[in-house]
Amino acid sequence: LSGDTYEIRVRNSDGTCIVTNPDITLIDKVQPVITLVDPTSPSNCGVNDGEIEITATGVSLEYSIDGGTNWQSATTFSGLAAGTYNVFVKNADESCVTPYTPNPVIITAPNAPSITNVFSSDPTSCGLADGTITIAATGGQGTYQFSIDNGTTWTNTTGSFTGLAEGIYQVMVRNTDESCE
Repeated sequence: LSGDTYEIRVRNSDGTCIVTNPDITLIDKVQPVITLVDPTSPSNCGVNDGEIEITATGVSLEYSIDGGTNWQSATTFSGLAAGTYNVFVKNADESCVTPYTPNPVIITAPNAPSITNVFSSDPTSCGLADGTITIAATGGQGTYQFSIDNGTTWTNTTGSFTGLAEGIYQVMVRNTDESCE
């Protein structure tokens, strides 16, 4: 039977002795509708601070981002790593499971650059500061920032450092947006 109000009556097969019971109302379940899934990617390489926020219509809903294996009543999933997530919503009474039609939802971390080569030339004479370091990098996103003091300062966007005295230099690269050191 579908949702409706039903009058309950019982009688003998010859039509005599009619007994009336109070009406019974059956209520249809309401299928949840996912109206928005808002993913936020992790802020940096190796950081698990991504989120997925789900907006849905319905009453007393539960939400899942792992294809329906685990459910929660909160609409936001936090602390997420980059990855692929399958969003579902259901009524809290376990009825009417609704998948997000564009599944899967993919959140991505920034791309990390990597150093491909480091070229250097020593100072030409004792006490001179005319040495050089040139750092070549690939990958990442956009342009890069370079450091030769283990990330204490990021003063160069070309990868070329000149006027260097003898010493030990620790080279690093990161995206210009300061992600993925």
